[in-house]
Amino acid sequence: MKRPLIHIPKGSKPTRIWFLDQPATRLHHSERLWYVFPRSVFELTEDFVFGFTVNGKKYLIVVRRGFLTDFASTPNLIHVFFPPQNAKWNKSVLGHDCGYGCELFPRWFLDLLLREAMSVEGSSTELRYTFWHFVRNWGWLTYLGHTERSVRDARDYIDIITEDAA
Repeated sequence: MKRPLIHIPKGSKPTRIWFLDQPATRLHHSERLWYVFPRSVFELTEDFVFGFTVNGKKYLIVVRRGFLTDFASTPNLIHVFFPPQNAKWNKSVLGHDCGYGCELFPRWFLDLLLREAMSVEGSSTELRYTFWHFVRNWGWLTYLGHTERSVRDARDYIDIITEDAA
């Protein structure tokens, strides 16, 4: 299995980021994050579509209904400050979770995509860089927990359409 699925050269930056709709989710279950913190896991109840351009290529990502997300792997304690559902950055976070779970692109690129997508959603510079700092420095904890099976299972919920940008 190819991991990451799509190689992006270092130094590349996503542009023209867009989202079709707000993600529709429902609580799926609760569990422990890193064996200590309670966290909530949500299920997409409708397909979620987003896209961007990088290095002259357009990517359209369809995350199909049934995909599970925890909206940034944050413990419930942090939800007081950063609620996972219906937050103005949850489209960006869902795209990031999808990319992480199926190892769609290199981790550094997914983290950059999160930061840039949060800008499109109108998040402040401070908030974007706070999220980016945490995923850059702590995201590897989640990433190292991936197995070939977990990546394959996540990829079952993803459709990718690419074309050359005009």
